[in-house]
Amino acid sequence: MRPSTDRLLVWLLALLIGACAGPGPARRAAGDRSIPVPVSAAQRADFERALAAMRKQRHAEAVPILERIFEENPRLPGVAINLAIAYLAMAEAEPEAAKREPYHAKAERVLLKALEENPREAAAHHQLGLVLRRQGRLEAARDAYEKALDIDPQYALAHYNLAVLCDLYLQDTACAIRHFEAYRALRPEEAETIDAWLTELRRRAGAGGAS
Repeated sequence: MRPSTDRLLVWLLALLIGACAGPGPARRAAGDRSIPVPVSAAQRADFERALAAMRKQRHAEAVPILERIFEENPRLPGVAINLAIAYLAMAEAEPEAAKREPYHAKAERVLLKALEENPREAAAHHQLGLVLRRQGRLEAARDAYEKALDIDPQYALAHYNLAVLCDLYLQDTACAIRHFEAYRALRPEEAETIDAWLTELRRRAGAGGAS
């Protein structure tokens, strides 16, 4: 059985929480050597409140809180990324494509703003890739995932989602194999599932070469 597409694992949300909710000043993701961003006690409390709402799938409740924090301090990447996650969740709840697109556009805007402030924030590039994939902008999504990996080559989730994009959407088997192998090396506990996908990809690659 193939893994699900476009993974947003629970531990990713926890990682992003750490970007601006931990003790002391917020810090950038791996690969960024920028100066830490100060976070007020009120912003930290509001952020925790928004995250509590997101854990309960109450994204509409979390969004205005995160929007306010981000407007006050756009240098906090964890806020921007979780806001984009909330926008995507609200989009997924809409049955009509036309009603989903405004949420996608909002997610893209907030991530681009975050990347203006933090151009080496790997998680923001990765989240932008997820947004662009949902918009059908496949090559742009690939570019976003690759930028995340340029900053943090050990970013397992970016390897996974790039592999899925290359296989299911771009039909780039070599790319899919390369990034699934990287993901497997970083997440050996998922070897059985990833090996099944790799076996199919290698079969296809061999069949293509023989034709």
